[in-house]
Amino acid sequence: MTSPIDWTLGHKICVTTTALTDIEGSVYAYDPLSQTVTLEESPQKFRIVRTPFIKSVSVLEKGPSAPAPAAPPKPKNSWSEIARAKKDVPVSTQAFETGPVGFVDLDGVRKRESEIVNQEMRKQANKGVGVTQQGQEIYDAIAKTLPCRWDGKSILAVEEVQIDPPYNALACKANKPNSQALAHVKKIIEATWKKIDERAKGG
Repeated sequence: MTSPIDWTLGHKICVTTTALTDIEGSVYAYDPLSQTVTLEESPQKFRIVRTPFIKSVSVLEKGPSAPAPAAPPKPKNSWSEIARAKKDVPVSTQAFETGPVGFVDLDGVRKRESEIVNQEMRKQANKGVGVTQQGQEIYDAIAKTLPCRWDGKSILAVEEVQIDPPYNALACKANKPNSQALAHVKKIIEATWKKIDERAKGG
């Protein structure tokens, strides 16, 4: 689907997802194990995208593989001038006095990063591919109270009730006789469709 150069750190790329959404940003990180690429859209905004949901990638601007380290600040005066002006203060202390560096919990950082990646993966998994907006709304409504997942374009709730397009109550079927979940799912679908219809009428 993509070549190794697509994920070169620093490259500015445009990713087109399977939902036909374009995302532009610089490649900040790529993890083949979790199948995710992190794009920096701005200094304050990052986007994590799962590679299985990527349709195509185009390189907009090639960048360095890693940012160059910033040059250290230069003192306004030479060392000799500082020493003459502050004979009673060590030169190194006068020029570079800083506060103590706090402890960085690397395990905590990695744990938080893993939580963000897993959260984004769950978010992506809950998005149907090639489904209608109404179908996605039905899925989101069911997912609030019951575990469910996408099976192609069909919704599978509690591994027992299947809802096919067009995602109304008549499109529900259960793989178990006398399924209690079926009645519950139908109530959710009917209530959700009522909201959709009222919204369409401007109510």
